[in-house]
Amino acid sequence: MVEYANSGKDAITISHNNRYDIALVDIMLPDMQGTDLVKKLAVMLPSTDFIHITAHAALDSAIEAARQEQVVSYETKPLDMDHLLVVLKQIMKRKKMEDALLQAEKLKSIGTITAGISHEFNNILAIISGNVQLMKRSYKDHEELVNALDIIMKATNDGAEISKKMYNFAKTEVGNTEYVTYDLSDLIKQSIEFTMPRWKNMAQANGLNYHIDIEGIRGISEVRCNSAEIREAFVNIINNALDAMPVGGRISFSTWNRDDSVFVSVSDTGKGMTEDVRKKVFDPFFTTRRPQGTGLGMSIVYSILSRHNGKIEVESEIGKGSTFNLQLPIVSRADSTRAIPETEQESKSSGHIKSV
Repeated sequence: MVEYANSGKDAITISHNNRYDIALVDIMLPDMQGTDLVKKLAVMLPSTDFIHITAHAALDSAIEAARQEQVVSYETKPLDMDHLLVVLKQIMKRKKMEDALLQAEKLKSIGTITAGISHEFNNILAIISGNVQLMKRSYKDHEELVNALDIIMKATNDGAEISKKMYNFAKTEVGNTEYVTYDLSDLIKQSIEFTMPRWKNMAQANGLNYHIDIEGIRGISEVRCNSAEIREAFVNIINNALDAMPVGGRISFSTWNRDDSVFVSVSDTGKGMTEDVRKKVFDPFFTTRRPQGTGLGMSIVYSILSRHNGKIEVESEIGKGSTFNLQLPIVSRADSTRAIPETEQESKSSGHIKSV
């Protein structure tokens, strides 16, 4: 998305409700100096990088621009568009690397903490469960007490399920994983089958209609992966899409090869996300489905892709659905350990730029 402002005042106004990756600011503006504008915008947009533009390059203005922490470049008119494009690409590449590093550090820390919490929580649940079962046997003739114990047991089982999800999240961060060569198309189709009870049987029982389109799944190169984890990733993506389509809709898969990677696109016709939600969708424990959502599903997907040296990004727009783009490295011949079928079943970035 690219937006324009004709003055410093206009730039401040549109920045109140928007966030930008990069802002190009002219040194000479009708109502203020570009350097003064950047000082104000830097407070409002702490993650934005600024590029100063001037038709009258001067040492003083260049020095002042260089002193501003978020100013990353100083360009003179007429602009060399090829050079400017290189600068913009370098900035976006750096931002993506910084975001990926921050996400990885966040997941690693939370994964370690979560593993410990899950272990201790399971110990407590085991004590509760064991004593409840003992009491049920001892007081089996007391119907009211047995009913109360059944309620406790159900709550304990719910806690165990949450603990299991926490453990699985932590496992994707710190566990050891065995990798074998698989046809990714097969794993996608198996994931669709795994989720069929929800999107077909249960949906039809509730009068809903979901359609999963697999016509875009073409012949693609094999990948080296842990099949259970990759299936789990696609199951979580499918479930996320179903959650976004409470009254029914369509999920479409497409696959292709490019260079040394396999790409998978998963699109839904759901309600879409705001830009703030899109940026947080892979954060652990972030959910828009309170109270039933745990906020772990998509962070687990991100963790699994990272463990496989892959990438995942999301494009979304309110009212137009979402598209998750996955990238996995193609297996090299020297690294190919083929799985036995009987036993095992470029995404686009969404940078925002403003010009003033």
